[in-house]
Amino acid sequence: MAGGGADITRLLIEGRAGDLRSRDEAIGLLYENLRQIAQQLLRRERGMLTLSAPELIHEVFLRLFGTQQPDWESRRQLLGYAAHTMRQVLVSMARKRDADKRPQKADRLRITDAQEVAGEALDIEKLDNVLEALETLDQRQAQIVEMKFFAGMTIPEIADNLGVSTATITREWRLAKAWLKRELED
Repeated sequence: MAGGGADITRLLIEGRAGDLRSRDEAIGLLYENLRQIAQQLLRRERGMLTLSAPELIHEVFLRLFGTQQPDWESRRQLLGYAAHTMRQVLVSMARKRDADKRPQKADRLRITDAQEVAGEALDIEKLDNVLEALETLDQRQAQIVEMKFFAGMTIPEIADNLGVSTATITREWRLAKAWLKRELED
């Protein structure tokens, strides 16, 4: 999610102080970034889901904001929640689809970085199960994968979000990628 990091944080701080216009502007910037990511994710799935990018983002927003207005402190915190929520929505949709029918080979979600790990197509439920296992082994590596796969974040953005160096994220991404590849191939 490129651009506007300092602006979003400033707008969130102003929103927390009662400036509703700033809060709404921060939410608008988040919406636009997530819409672009959702379009990329859904373009790659080629018919697996019957949801459009705006519908997916609306579902994410419902889960993020619900009936109460969360007290977001920074863009970093907001992006972390957004990545996790995007994952939850996609997994939920995949489970619902699989409850209706037995998944076919064509019913696989294609995710940008996941293709590098698992080949051309990826079963979102299997990815979720493997990520849950990774979370028990290494929480930060699981967060890196989640931010990369489900929020489309770059290495520098993830490093900034987690407050570590890009070298650390690059190293842990390499380790997580190798571990995921092995687990997904089993």
